[in-house]
Amino acid sequence: MTSIKRPLHSMIVLFGVATLLCGCSTARYQGDENSPFYAIPAGTHVVLAQALAIPPEQVGVFIQNGKVMPWSRINQYHAHCKFEMRDRKDTEQRVNPDEFLVTRVVQDVIHMLKWGRWQVAEASLVKRVSSKDDGGPSVMTYATYMYLASERQPRVFRLGCGHWDYPGTRSAEYLSIAQMRKALGDLITLQLPAKGGG
Repeated sequence: MTSIKRPLHSMIVLFGVATLLCGCSTARYQGDENSPFYAIPAGTHVVLAQALAIPPEQVGVFIQNGKVMPWSRINQYHAHCKFEMRDRKDTEQRVNPDEFLVTRVVQDVIHMLKWGRWQVAEASLVKRVSSKDDGGPSVMTYATYMYLASERQPRVFRLGCGHWDYPGTRSAEYLSIAQMRKALGDLITLQLPAKGGG
């Protein structure tokens, strides 16, 4: 019995030490907006400074360097965002200036599968299908999704920010908050909760 208890006790101690080290490693990035390891915290507010017009048959608009622009003008390898509605409509949807509460944050890596001459992805931050035949490896989208809530505009869904990159490269990681701020410019502001939960 003793021989069974000792390994179990050792495993529990090792697990505790690993958890502590992991917690310390994560904690050192808290508050560092330049770190990709400091995620958008709960309670953040997304402040829209001016009205957005969502075109008919579209679910959202793309934003880069503080400007709304069509997907064809977005540099996908640089930080860009998409402001989304819950539904696609056949008429223009207008989003008025407002303050949205971030209720949930999800980080995801979307694999872009090559299929002959076409690169296919199922994600909101990328177009469904794009022609690309450079012979290189498939790219992935490193995306952060902020789910939004507003009593005044309940049809607003989420704000997603990300960029394309090749797996295994040093820059293949989620955007930092600083990079998101640069992509959004003065159009949308991220108001993080005060330190200490205030």
